[in-house]
Amino acid sequence: MSRTEIISIPLDQIHPDFQIKITNEYVKRMKKSQTDWLNYDLLLAVEKKPNQEGYRLVGGFDRYYYLKYNSNQSAAPCLLEEPTEDEMLNLKILRRLFNKGETVKENKVIVLRQLQLLMTPISKIVSKTGFSRSQLENEYVYNAIIPLEYRTKDASKKTLNWIANLESPPFNKEIINFLYKRANEKDSTKRLTLQSMELLKKLFKNEPLFFTLAVSEQERILSRAINFKGNFLQLLIKDIHELLDR
Repeated sequence: MSRTEIISIPLDQIHPDFQIKITNEYVKRMKKSQTDWLNYDLLLAVEKKPNQEGYRLVGGFDRYYYLKYNSNQSAAPCLLEEPTEDEMLNLKILRRLFNKGETVKENKVIVLRQLQLLMTPISKIVSKTGFSRSQLENEYVYNAIIPLEYRTKDASKKTLNWIANLESPPFNKEIINFLYKRANEKDSTKRLTLQSMELLKKLFKNEPLFFTLAVSEQERILSRAINFKGNFLQLLIKDIHELLDR
């Protein structure tokens, strides 16, 4: 057998290693063009499972999901690749998850978890996939010093990692914990978001006197900055009333 070959495989014999998520936009685009499909448009990449029935899906996750759950197709053209060991397999899958339709973050997170269990170095993930080191470290991997209670679905990894990188001093430990809590706040007017994080970066850079304030005073300023949209709206309303009262 050649190193790779294209064969038709029933979809029920193809098995992904994780539950796939794709964008609604991709589904709509595929439905719109389904009368013009050629084999190239549906091509999947698979590996034969050693000593097992069926095939492991290693590429074309977006097409597989569409064919399996949104079409009447019972089989797909597949590129049959040589089996690879776990680390290289997950790196290959992760690299291919940068394709349009497969870029949903949850898919990458699942494969990254597998690579973390395999103790794969970040440098190797960066060299073998479409990730930059900064994107990987800021958005996908928790800084080890972030307390476990703050690693929730309500807070983005990027925000938590930024907080973790704030140095003490000049940042008081109480202020760092305050920011962790606000990153997990369910009330949107109180939550530290990526937008309010950018505002705080500018505040810390341009006004060193902030660090001379008492902790309670710093928290008051931070609360206002975090809800900058609401505070600015109230300021505009106040200006309107003052102009009308003249």
